[in-house]
Amino acid sequence: LHYQQGRLKLSAEITDHYTLSNLTAAEEPYRKLPQIDLSWDNQRGDDQLNYGVEGQVVRFDHQDSSQTDADRFWLRPSIDYRHTLLNGAAYLQPAISLAHTHYELDGGSGDLTIPHYSLESGLFLERAYAQAGEASSYLQTLEPSIRFNYIPDGRDSGQNFDSLTDSGNSNTDLSHFYGKDRAPHTEQLTFALKSDWIRDQDGTSVVSTQLERTR
Repeated sequence: LHYQQGRLKLSAEITDHYTLSNLTAAEEPYRKLPQIDLSWDNQRGDDQLNYGVEGQVVRFDHQDSSQTDADRFWLRPSIDYRHTLLNGAAYLQPAISLAHTHYELDGGSGDLTIPHYSLESGLFLERAYAQAGEASSYLQTLEPSIRFNYIPDGRDSGQNFDSLTDSGNSNTDLSHFYGKDRAPHTEQLTFALKSDWIRDQDGTSVVSTQLERTR
């Protein structure tokens, strides 16, 4: 179920699995009964402070009684500033977020806090293109960018409820790589190059390509 009102987004889901391989009961993934996600941000824009918050509550349930059931509460406030240069043809965007996870486990509780810093910069280039004899003309865009992600030290909750399956819900949070239960020390550099061919007549993107490499 999904609901959106202005800048507020809310979703809820119940997840179970049917595995095709011969797994033991202990190897089966956890069920989410349920998972609730909530997010809000301000009206994002260039040359202003952008901020937001994401939250998640999950009840993890396992069919094997030897596995630990748990309630997990996750909250991630974030802030960034996208500064434009050269009349909007270039930008520099620092960002910081702090993800905090609290666990209520069978027989105890635990906490995990993960800071995440990033710095991104890029260019936006364009040129008009028209071939003789063709009715349509095009706009070609070229957008090179570089991004640095940094988590200062490794953090591990000791849990592994969804580290291998969680797709994450933020393009500035590395949880889509590691899940919300752990985060190793990270110094990650990502190079990206995007190009679009846009038809002037109706603004349709005819061809879109993107290359990305992470080190």
